[in-house]
Amino acid sequence: MRVCRRRVREVMPFVRGAGVILAAAVLSIGASGCGSGGSSSSPPPAPAPSSAAAATGSSSVASAAPATGSAPASTPPAGAGAPRPAPPAPPAPPPPPAAASGGAPTAAAPPDAAAVLKIDSQLLAEIHRAEGRPAPPVRTNVRIDDHGRALVDVRAVVTPALEQTVTRAGGTIVSTSERDHSILAWVPLGRIEALAGDSAIRAIVPAAQAIGR
Repeated sequence: MRVCRRRVREVMPFVRGAGVILAAAVLSIGASGCGSGGSSSSPPPAPAPSSAAAATGSSSVASAAPATGSAPASTPPAGAGAPRPAPPAPPAPPPPPAAASGGAPTAAAPPDAAAVLKIDSQLLAEIHRAEGRPAPPVRTNVRIDDHGRALVDVRAVVTPALEQTVTRAGGTIVSTSERDHSILAWVPLGRIEALAGDSAIRAIVPAAQAIGR
């Protein structure tokens, strides 16, 4: 206020001749200038935070720090909730042997004993000799050609089916006799035992022996 009055006193000599209205206007202008000058002063400093607020802030910071540090400890380890993998399947059982599943046998089947009994002993000796099996050293009356075929007499009821059986065994039919129940044919020595296994055949003898009877 003292500053404002001083300003008014300095202005009064200049406005004495202007009248009361001009002086009042100057006074109002000076008053507004004093208000603006006072407001232009530096703002008062911000009040310091109270001890309660400081305590609250420090406690919140202190409480937040442990919570932040303990969060990873409470987090479950990775993969803890994932389901466990299923156990591996048991190995498949080994396949059945070839003979049980219908495949070819690993070794040649032995000749049928009943079929062997149908073959004349002289033919058996020549068959064993041709296959390298033990055979008597005696000479037989079996006629054998250069292809390893023996001339045999197949004793059985002559039918077209039996003739086809002889042919499938590699035989070459020379003659047939329905009356004598006989088929003369050249048959490989290694196929005679298989041919004798046919149930329709009663016996297989050398052809020369058959002709001599």
